[in-house]
Amino acid sequence: ADLLKCRRTWVTMLETYRKKHDITQPPTDPGRALTFHYLSNARSVLAKLSHDIISGTCTLGTLQLVLNNEEAIFNLMEGAGLDQSASSSEKGIMSLIKKGKRVLLPGDKADQTQGEEVESVAHRPLTKQVLVERGAQMTALENRITQLQSIVNIFCSPLRVELGTLPAQLVEVRSNWETLVLGEVCDLFVTLPIIPHVPWLYEHRGSELFLSKWKQVGL
Repeated sequence: ADLLKCRRTWVTMLETYRKKHDITQPPTDPGRALTFHYLSNARSVLAKLSHDIISGTCTLGTLQLVLNNEEAIFNLMEGAGLDQSASSSEKGIMSLIKKGKRVLLPGDKADQTQGEEVESVAHRPLTKQVLVERGAQMTALENRITQLQSIVNIFCSPLRVELGTLPAQLVEVRSNWETLVLGEVCDLFVTLPIIPHVPWLYEHRGSELFLSKWKQVGL
């Protein structure tokens, strides 16, 4: 968020420093030490952000922030030398990664170990295609939650259908939405038996005739 507030200044500082110096190595000149410290920290933040989105270990709140500021984020990535045009040495900072659950992208090898998967992501710059795919995953989850909540409230509650912990789980997901990790929740509730029928039921939620027939059958 701090980088976004002054993004033009950060982009200029990063680009100017990279033209004259190696941004991946601490300077021998003490006079540049403080500048390097701030720029290196900013670059590390962007590198981790890139990794977390690619690997699916970002929170939904962070992903939404990036989606809302897509152009600014990619400008910062370019200024920091973390985009697709960056040199191999500049991308080296991307190796400062943590292990975590990963959402595989098309073309990824699913038979690798978790550590190897994360390491392979470490050297891949964030692309708009990946960001679109992550946004689609979050949207799909949000639609699933919205539709399930509607069905619970409109179709199940009036008939006192036994739903176990599902209503409480839906409320919990909504309450903690910003902090949920995409890779851990993107497939939430997909194994429920009712899921294949959810979109169809959701489409009929405003039909008084359908609701009347539903209650008759249910009673």
